[in-house]
Amino acid sequence: MPAGLQIFNDSGTVQIDENWKNFGFRQIIPVTLTAGPMVGGPTDIAPYQLSVPGSAALVAVRAATLKPILMHSYLSGGVWTYNWQFYPPFVSGSYTETVNFYVFDVPYSGSFSTVGLEVFNSTGERVFHSDMDVMKIPPGASVQACNTSFTGVPGRIYAPLIVVNPVRAVFTGSSYRHATRSLQVSGSNIVSSNQDLSSSTIGEFANEGLYIPIDVTEYS
Repeated sequence: MPAGLQIFNDSGTVQIDENWKNFGFRQIIPVTLTAGPMVGGPTDIAPYQLSVPGSAALVAVRAATLKPILMHSYLSGGVWTYNWQFYPPFVSGSYTETVNFYVFDVPYSGSFSTVGLEVFNSTGERVFHSDMDVMKIPPGASVQACNTSFTGVPGRIYAPLIVVNPVRAVFTGSSYRHATRSLQVSGSNIVSSNQDLSSSTIGEFANEGLYIPIDVTEYS
């Protein structure tokens, strides 16, 4: 057995060692957005662009009223940019909600305290620091398709983290339309629903995408 530190979780699998960098919590970004109406007139969609510096920044979003849609993301100059659109409910009216973005990253090159546990790999790269609380995937949860909902533990708070964007083309009876999936929260559950993107396309294809339910109770 090679020398080094290994920390196991309750399931008996390795949680921390030198072989991979742990994703940890960096910050929560609350943003107040307004969208509507949906029925009886044009839809006012609330766009939002979130840009965060980091090594491998991942963003989970929690919205209960507005319907969050991840359009695309990209990396440029060490800054990760996520472009979202927020649709109103399928009920006439204007809706305002404070949406929470949860940012996770591997241990980046920023400053850390000198108190706690710090782990490096064989090349001297930081793979863990206790200043960054480890990203928490609930027991029994896993990567799942964006067209499936998630039932969490009552009293806990969850946010979906999309890892593969669910972009589809569906036939509406007269034409093909782009569509995607919205992942909203309802209590301790994540609820999947269909969202028409209102743009035409040629042909039909199905890509339900993938997401991970993340327990964000401690940061909310």
